[in-house]
Order: sequence, then C-alpha cells, then structure tokens
Amino acid sequence: MKEIFIKVCRWALAITGLAAAASCDDGPIWGSDEYGTPHCDFQVKCRVTDAESGAAVKGVKLTPGYAFTYTDENGKEVDGFEPYADAVETGDGAFEMSGKIFISDGGYDELHVKLTDLDPAADGHYKDSIYVVPMVKIKDAEKGSHWNDGTYGADVTIEAEQVKSE
Repeated sequence: MKEIFIKVCRWALAITGLAAAASCDDGPIWGSDEYGTPHCDFQVKCRVTDAESGAAVKGVKLTPGYAFTYTDENGKEVDGFEPYADAVETGDGAFEMSGKIFISDGGYDELHVKLTDLDPAADGHYKDSIYVVPMVKIKDAEKGSHWNDGTYGADVTIEAEQVKSE
C-alpha cells in the first residue's frame, strides 16, 4: 500500500512540474491569456461660459464621469453619477479633462460632465448640472493593445445657466 501511495505522489509531482514548466514559457501553449477591461482614453478641452452674457465662468468645478438613473428599493428613480477623474482648471473658465472610460454602453462617443458651483456667493450662482459632451475618435490604440479602443476627444464650450432668484 505504501508503495502505491509513493508512486501516485511521484506521478502527481511530475504532472505538477510539467504544468509549472509549461506556464513559465515565453507564451502559453493553449492560446494567449488576456486580462483586462474594454476601455478608451479621453482628452477633452472645455470652456465654461455664462449662457446669457457669454463671459467666462469662474469658481466652478467640472467632473467627467458617467450619469445614470436607477430605481431604489422604494420604487423611486434616483440619479447617480460615477466620476472618472477630476478636471484641471487651466484659467479663465477653461478646463482640461483626461482619463479612461471603462463603461461602454453603445460606444465611447459621449462623455458626461458634471458642473458644480464651488462658491455660489461669488462670481454668480450657477446650477449644478450634468452636460453630455459628444466625442470623436482622435487616435487609434497602439498595436497589440487589445482592450483599448483608442483615444477619444473633444473641444467644447459649455454654457452654464445661473440660478434665478425669485
């Protein structure tokens, strides 16, 4: 009985060793392994202006992301927003946004941008709003980049609306 057990262990060790040796090769024997998530890179330049005067808006924050609506446990529809990155203010109402989009509901041809007024008492009080920015493909992904769909971008102007005081 002891000899049979030792033979089985030797076979198991041999098979484990062969499997380990095969996995350390330059490439897998049975096809290529790929780990990742479909995504694209984005680069958006944006200028925020007042909808009425056309003047540059200061004191606001832009956040690129994904807006969605879901139904909560009480049956009420709730709006949600998943940020991708923070926008960088470059001055005088201009912003630059870049990052990756991992959600692809029908393509990467649009980006949701959330505008938040950081200080409503200064520089006018602007509505916290979500804008849809149309994007176009500006660069293909590098060769061998199976999960990346390339770089999408836009250069847009967002017209922010002030909150009307009653």
